[in-house]
Amino acid sequence: MRVGGFDPQFGRAYGYEDTELGVRFCLAGLGRIRNRRAYVLHHTDGTPSLECEMKKRRECGGNGALFYAKHPLPEVKKLIKWSCLRWYDHLNRWGLLRWATPELAATFKYRGHFLYPVVRKMLLIRLYATALREGLAEAGLSGDD
Repeated sequence: MRVGGFDPQFGRAYGYEDTELGVRFCLAGLGRIRNRRAYVLHHTDGTPSLECEMKKRRECGGNGALFYAKHPLPEVKKLIKWSCLRWYDHLNRWGLLRWATPELAATFKYRGHFLYPVVRKMLLIRLYATALREGLAEAGLSGDD
């Protein structure tokens, strides 16, 4: 039984490469072992900038689509936050996505505006859902439930 390592299709983009490897282990019938002494260390330089978070959300959405294209399972839908597509549709229908721009988020952050966290969240949902939908379309899949 061969599972292999990280899938090179994910490239150097952020998101889901480790989770996809874990799904392949589970599908191969390999169980999980909990080791409380094991840990993962993620190198960061403090709080990520808005630009860094935006880049990660776009990459994560693209990799989420690749992950689902490889494993179209209900469990994977939950893992890749499929519900973000519904949130995107709601925000769009309510006309709120026009506020979800990098420029407005940066202005609100600079001014310390109390709505900055809301605008930031809507922006990140917009970027993730757009990348996820585009990736699914490239794979010939629909972003509908």
